[in-house]
Amino acid sequence: MKVRKIDRLFLIFIVYVAVIVFAAMFYHSHGTQFSKPITKFSDALYFSVVTITTLGYGDISPTSNFTKLMVSVQTIYGIFTFGLLMNSAASKAAQFQMKRQIEAAKNHAQLEYEHFRSQLLNIILGVADRSSDPVVVEALFSLRDNSSLIDFKKFRSAFSSGGIGKPIFYELQNRLDDKGSDVLAEVYLELDILSETINYLLNKVETENRVAHDALVRVSQASKRYKHSYMYSGEQGKYVGRLIFEIMASCSVIEGGLEKDFIKESIDEL
Repeated sequence: MKVRKIDRLFLIFIVYVAVIVFAAMFYHSHGTQFSKPITKFSDALYFSVVTITTLGYGDISPTSNFTKLMVSVQTIYGIFTFGLLMNSAASKAAQFQMKRQIEAAKNHAQLEYEHFRSQLLNIILGVADRSSDPVVVEALFSLRDNSSLIDFKKFRSAFSSGGIGKPIFYELQNRLDDKGSDVLAEVYLELDILSETINYLLNKVETENRVAHDALVRVSQASKRYKHSYMYSGEQGKYVGRLIFEIMASCSVIEGGLEKDFIKESIDEL
């Protein structure tokens, strides 16, 4: 059976202590074969400890070949086992530190993602606020409690087809397509910041969850693909608008509306 690393340190320690006790029993039973006869078990235990730790004070020493051999074997075992103990302890400490760093990176990524959603919502509502289209103005007025739109389900309900905020999203799409507008550059800036956060996290975490990994990679690479790929050169605004809705409403092109925020869930499941 494979021994887990967390148990390995404990197992080595138990064997280490057991060897001390059994060696003490041996020394006590052969007490006359030492320079100072060992008549008490406490003296035998003391000698076993100073032997296995290689302290060797010299107040008690073996006199027969047999006890010398046993003392030598225990000394060699003590050196070897102490090295294993230190190696296991260092490995466990490194794993604990790495786990803390990964959790900190995940928490940071979640906070950055929440900030990203807030910034994108501000951009969307800012587009509506600057619009002179009465339909858009009326839609913005209807979304008086717009702070709740940070929730992906409420965002999806408000900006999907038939939602009261749909005219606002049309206006956003127009601004993204407008080469004279700075809205696309603002969205790219937020996407680039999110991309840096995700890439940092992916470099920290070794995961076997390919679904979560691939979902985050796709989001982190999106802005670079849209900006530099010839495929999207003529329609960057359209694809960026689609990506915004996919992220903010947690939608999949294949599965439609998802039950959970797929980015937040992917970060947690790494």
